[in-house]
Amino acid sequence: MLAVRNHLPCSRRFDLEVEAEMLALEICLTHKIRVVAAAFYRSPNSDADTFLFQLRQFLDKHSRTGLSNLIVTGDFNFPNIDWYTGSPFRSDPSTEEPCNILGDFFLIQKNMSPTRGLGITEGNILDLVLTNNEFLVRDVSVHPNAFDSDHSPLTFTLVAKSNRAKNVQRKVYCYKKADFTGLRETLHHIPWESVISDCPFEDCLTRFQDILFSAINQFIPQVTLRRGSRPPWISNEIMKLIRKKKKLWKRMQASGSPDLFLKFKEMRKITKKHIHLNYIQHLKNQYEAEDVS
Repeated sequence: MLAVRNHLPCSRRFDLEVEAEMLALEICLTHKIRVVAAAFYRSPNSDADTFLFQLRQFLDKHSRTGLSNLIVTGDFNFPNIDWYTGSPFRSDPSTEEPCNILGDFFLIQKNMSPTRGLGITEGNILDLVLTNNEFLVRDVSVHPNAFDSDHSPLTFTLVAKSNRAKNVQRKVYCYKKADFTGLRETLHHIPWESVISDCPFEDCLTRFQDILFSAINQFIPQVTLRRGSRPPWISNEIMKLIRKKKKLWKRMQASGSPDLFLKFKEMRKITKKHIHLNYIQHLKNQYEAEDVS
């Protein structure tokens, strides 16, 4: 069950729901900030592979909505994962795949306290709070013995004011559509001697640049790029690795080649390692900045 206060506009997103035991809502926190909130439950005896396939299905559907803010909560029943490092305690596909899914969809697990077991410092972290925006969720707390249940309830705060950097638009030259023949002919017929003679160096340089870029703009079109919202620790280098990984995945799906599957696994491992290192460095930078302030 998902309950939302009356003053918050929300709607159920049937189009995002999958066969798993789950619900999905779209909640309007402010007129600018909308959040997709989903709750999952996986019983301990259910098939982990089926559940993980359905979880990946949901996340794939969400990635195509254009809504940037996501929160996924619930009892996932994966006790053999070290959530501090995002790595499994033991090596088996059903334990490794949740970590792979978090890496593939840039999700952060915010609850670091056990919700079932011996107490607040021991036991298992079964109830998770996943988000793709680290600034959206804060103050995650587990409340042992709050009521008669084998799971402890947890609470967290949603931050309605987002600190995520705004999307930036910039124009770049589209060299695929460039007319290099026309550009070369135009530059060849310019009387450069008269353009840059009998004037100070700075003036000559300015004239040269004006004429050059005027010709470039005439024969090479420009396109506008818009950088999508992504976690600050996902650098351009990591995006290149992610694109390589996706290409390998598509080739593997099309061919079914065992060799491509091994290459995909290796690329996924490398990508996860770089994401983890960048994330740790990002946290250190934030901690140092808070200490300075």
